[in-house]
Amino acid sequence: IQIQMKRQNPTDNHSFIISAIDVTGRCDCNGNADNCILNYENQTYTCSCNKNSNSFGQHCQSCLPNFFRTSNQFDCPNKCQCNLDGITNASNMCEENGGRCICKQNVVGLMCDTCTALSYNFSGSHISGCKDCSCYPNGTVSCSNATGVCTCKANTQLPSCDRCVQNSYGLNNPE
Repeated sequence: IQIQMKRQNPTDNHSFIISAIDVTGRCDCNGNADNCILNYENQTYTCSCNKNSNSFGQHCQSCLPNFFRTSNQFDCPNKCQCNLDGITNASNMCEENGGRCICKQNVVGLMCDTCTALSYNFSGSHISGCKDCSCYPNGTVSCSNATGVCTCKANTQLPSCDRCVQNSYGLNNPE
């Protein structure tokens, strides 16, 4: 706020008038714009987001697709580093806060590049990212991420760990 005062009578030391009051402000653009466009009709403004901020929105509050920010950043300087074969959507592959990749159903890892337990054969051609192993979950320790071969719990039988060995019982026991 700037107030300009002028003397009403140059010879009078006590008499002043206010000749102008200027009120200026800054648009709230989260530090991602140098200017904004005012809409006088509805008393709103839209920020002109800086291109290098990789942000958009009325207040430059959102990251462009495939860019993200960390907790101490307002702009979105980081490009998503996801494995294209393991993500659900190539046009928006990571979360804008923190950059966590959004993986397909049977895929895990920071970059969506590893099959989940009991799945194998990581490939972009699979809708789930990896094929389900044909192992019986209650009888299985794990399966090979490369081949899908089951590793059975004690006293269960290959190939799918779905039967007890002779003189054993309790396959549905989680132990």
